[in-house]
Amino acid sequence: DGDETLVFVGGGPTLGRSALRLDVRTGRLDVLRSPIARLPDHRYLSAPVPFTYRTGDGREAHGLFYRPANPEYSGPPESRPPLLVDVHGGPTGMAPSYVDLEVQFFTSRGFAMACVNYGGSSGYGRAYRERLVHEWGIVDVEDCIYAAKALAEKDEVDFSRMAIRGGSAGGFT
Repeated sequence: DGDETLVFVGGGPTLGRSALRLDVRTGRLDVLRSPIARLPDHRYLSAPVPFTYRTGDGREAHGLFYRPANPEYSGPPESRPPLLVDVHGGPTGMAPSYVDLEVQFFTSRGFAMACVNYGGSSGYGRAYRERLVHEWGIVDVEDCIYAAKALAEKDEVDFSRMAIRGGSAGGFT
């Protein structure tokens, strides 16, 4: 009987990126360290919805969609929320699905957010990651544009109210 404990960094839709310990025998998961001392009330947390969409060349690209979440406010009945497209740094990084308080800040104030895992992002296999080779500044930009269009075409967001933001490699987008 060896030690059947795993220690790793992880998170999820109700847990920020944390140091975790898992007892494999019992399934018990303990948070060893978390940068988020206390999460906001769950009614203000927007859960990520993975989405896949087609790009201009017909390939699939991926992202996480967050709807606005605030029990004290909703937009006019016939309107759609503004969209903030968030572009991760990288260029081969990825937008994770763990609780990110910056995302929650915007969604609790009426914005929808699309965290785009453009071609070149990690987590979707080697071919997907290699889409960015000799195409940085092209594939990532186009994938962000098509993500916003796909969400507007599904009536999730207002096509006339969109903005983009990012840091590091995503800041160039």
